[in-house]
Amino acid sequence: MLAVLGLGVAWGEYSGWPVLRQPIENAATRGVGVPVQMQGQVRTHLLWRPRLEVEHLRIASDARFGAPHLLDARHITLVWHWGDIWRWQRGDRLLQRLQADQLDAHLMRIAGGDANWQLGNKDDKPRAEENSDPLGGLPRFGSLVIGQGQVAWKDAVQDVDLAIGVKGSEGEAVTGPASGYEATFKGRYRTMPMDLQVRAGSTLPLLQDPEVAPDAQWVPVRVAGTVASARLLFDGQAAALLGTPRLDGALSFQGRSLAEVGRPLGITLPQTPPFDLRGRLSQADGVWRLQASRATIGSSRLAGDLRFHQLTSPRRLTGELTGPKLAFADLGPAIGGEGGTAKAPPQQQAQGRVLPQRRFDLPSLKVMDADVNVAIDEVDFGTDAMAPLKGLKTRIHLDAGVLRLDDLQASVSGGQFKGMTQLDANAQPAKWQARLDVAGVDIAGWMRGMRKDAAPPPPRPTPPRP
Repeated sequence: MLAVLGLGVAWGEYSGWPVLRQPIENAATRGVGVPVQMQGQVRTHLLWRPRLEVEHLRIASDARFGAPHLLDARHITLVWHWGDIWRWQRGDRLLQRLQADQLDAHLMRIAGGDANWQLGNKDDKPRAEENSDPLGGLPRFGSLVIGQGQVAWKDAVQDVDLAIGVKGSEGEAVTGPASGYEATFKGRYRTMPMDLQVRAGSTLPLLQDPEVAPDAQWVPVRVAGTVASARLLFDGQAAALLGTPRLDGALSFQGRSLAEVGRPLGITLPQTPPFDLRGRLSQADGVWRLQASRATIGSSRLAGDLRFHQLTSPRRLTGELTGPKLAFADLGPAIGGEGGTAKAPPQQQAQGRVLPQRRFDLPSLKVMDADVNVAIDEVDFGTDAMAPLKGLKTRIHLDAGVLRLDDLQASVSGGQFKGMTQLDANAQPAKWQARLDVAGVDIAGWMRGMRKDAAPPPPRPTPPRP
């Protein structure tokens, strides 16, 4: 009997267990709650490297989502470990590998929170973690390989409307320019319009999960196009591009204003004139790092090493900001000035004033926290009425709506000042305080010309000739 059983198992592994085709299809239909069809050749292997090979797989979508199907794939291979099945029952949707020569997917979520990728028995209300994750509820894969495919992703909860196209080839028989993958991302991710072209030198890691595949192969990646109103060029390497990306490479970024770029990402950035940023961008473990070798904002010339902690709550910006020159007018709208791309209404313009006269954008101070060291060689106020500051140093703290500049020091007009200043956006009205020690500063030389009626300085006497 054992011999017969062994021969039967051996025959099943060799033939691909054709007797399991209909039971698997029926079980999958019951499990996901929508019709699942396996067409063409179907092979199953249960012992060594458990896997399912299907010539044509089609998973339907509930009619209320208006999608022709959830997934239509050709020549696919699904690899799993038997432990994955046990974890799946406990809510961990992890599978080891999915490979498809052709793939067409429609991911739809409606305003109420229901999504066509939330398969199987669903709670009355979507789980909180699925709402916080744009693709929550989908299976996760240690590796996802797509020969050619397209993904339509529409999510009313996360405000996503993207069309993703993929094409390419790789392998021993494919070399030179024909090797690699290309993808396009067109549409809107939250409030951020995007039109990107992506080129990868090998398997394009579109939906690879870095949490379950931390050792995933890095591949060359080039990204070019527009994000919001800015132009983007990234040339480097990546192991994942969606979810929590893993990437590292050279960055070139130009746009009309920093605020337009930061707003969709939840980063508090000021309204500025056009900017041009060059440097290196990397992302790992939910932390974006920007090593800016050159950042031109209007007439300002800056550099820095900044880290944006995306997964913390609230989000947090840390690092250092340096540079030879910061023009006050380029960041004026952040502190009440005009500057930027838009002018203040006539009733808010400060006629004949050195200091600005507009409202602070106080709510933006509560969007994120920050801890940034600043060292600027020169701060230009953009007016002859005030001499520029030299050697400005400070540490910017933004914590729960309280903006604080600690260890503030600078030199001007033969002297220097030190101290701190703080703006508390939680108080009603907002509370501002400053403690400054001023030593050796020629106030008249620094503030000369603040008033229209200020008299010009007396001419210096001409020394007598010998």
